[in-house]
Amino acid sequence: MKPLISAQELFEMEQRTKTLKAIIPNAIEEYAVQARLKREKFNALTYEGFTQEQAMQIIVANKEKITL
Repeated sequence: MKPLISAQELFEMEQRTKTLKAIIPNAIEEYAVQARLKREKFNALTYEGFTQEQAMQIIVANKEKITL
């Protein structure tokens, strides 16, 4: 009876799994940092007088220079 996957395929799958295990924690941390920065930017924009809707539009558009 032939195995469902070859030894080479199993090895490649294990390698991909190891790579993902190494990358995922860093990706999650980066996502959390980006979320915090966007929240701080949102708070700063609303503090400066932008409406919440305007602040969200600016953040979504990822504009760096902002004028009233």
